[in-house]
Amino acid sequence: MIPYVPPNTFIADYMAMMEDQETPTIYDFICACWCLSVAMGREVIVDRPRAPVHLNMYVILVSESGIMRKSTSIRIATGIVRQFLAEQKSPILLFESKTTMGMMLNELSKSSKETGRSQGILVASELAAVLGRGGGLSGLPALLTDLYDCPDERIGGGSLNTGSFNLQDVYFSFLGGSTPSWLAKAVRPEVIEGGFTSRCYFINGRNRKRTIAWPEGEGNDDGRLNLVSQLSAIYTSSKSYRRIGITDAARARFTSWYESRPIHKDAFRESFESREDAHILRFAGLFAINEGHWQINDNHLARGIEVVRTIKGAGSDLFTGGNVEQRDVKLLHKIRNLLLANGDSGVGLTEFHRTLRLSGRANDEVRTLLRTMHELDLVKKYELEGARGRPKTVYVRTEYLENEGFLKDVMQRVGME
Repeated sequence: MIPYVPPNTFIADYMAMMEDQETPTIYDFICACWCLSVAMGREVIVDRPRAPVHLNMYVILVSESGIMRKSTSIRIATGIVRQFLAEQKSPILLFESKTTMGMMLNELSKSSKETGRSQGILVASELAAVLGRGGGLSGLPALLTDLYDCPDERIGGGSLNTGSFNLQDVYFSFLGGSTPSWLAKAVRPEVIEGGFTSRCYFINGRNRKRTIAWPEGEGNDDGRLNLVSQLSAIYTSSKSYRRIGITDAARARFTSWYESRPIHKDAFRESFESREDAHILRFAGLFAINEGHWQINDNHLARGIEVVRTIKGAGSDLFTGGNVEQRDVKLLHKIRNLLLANGDSGVGLTEFHRTLRLSGRANDEVRTLLRTMHELDLVKKYELEGARGRPKTVYVRTEYLENEGFLKDVMQRVGME
């Protein structure tokens, strides 16, 4: 799902420049966001109390080899970022596919001693070439996991087992590509549970925006120069806006989402959801920057929620498998039918459990699905006075729940197949 992007902004212009490429539109959008996040570096954060959100992104474009032009997307985004970093004389180091964990640590440590900063980005058109060793994963994911939160200081050792590397003022970002078959084989449960995948955005490119049998010309060089110029202008503005705030309306929406968000028990989604709030604020912050607002409003937050929901669904498709999803779909239809049958009277949790004859595990799934449906405006939730004065939660269908087309779209957004 591509959110609305106002015209005459960096992300919109990036996507317009990519119109003459065969890449999927979702790749264009996410690469534009990645370029913008790199330009902001370590200095700009979403100013959440006690848990500020840095804007760095770990992005993995996913599709079969030679079909969706992953390498083209990564090459163009890397070229724009490389030129931007050169023009700004940025301390951010650019690492490419042939690097190793030891090489990166040496360079980051050297930079820390010389400049007081350990800042870098890694780009790899084929993830297997960097992370894969004999079909598995090397130690690099552990390093990327440790660098993700941009600590003020990172001393080697512990999970890294790398000796005494002292990294100061850390910043790291990542853009790579992979096939779904390699990911399914290489990303084992311990990698998911270790937290690497919860930090990554797996972007599944299913459809090219167009096919070009015989490309004309040398590409849109003017468009790329314009994008570098825009990044430079935004970077200059960022020096006056180091902290991205949030409006009262956006904070209210974020609080409502946070308190009613669905919680899943499969390994990937449970891990991803531990950082889902930060992912939403990151995208909302990037939307605000892209539009020159430097403050997250309600619309930025709503679009951030939608984007992250789509990304979570794509990751779930890769790592969860189909059985859990099919069970969720069947249960969703049972819940829907019960809600429609009860009309404005609504259905309480006890009625759900009794009528659907659910097991203890299915009871938890019903609660999760109801939270999701409430978040998506498929149901309304009311607190009524029940027996002995105890509050009773009742769910009532909305007009959206009756629409088959809308329901099908919602199922896709939450990753149900």
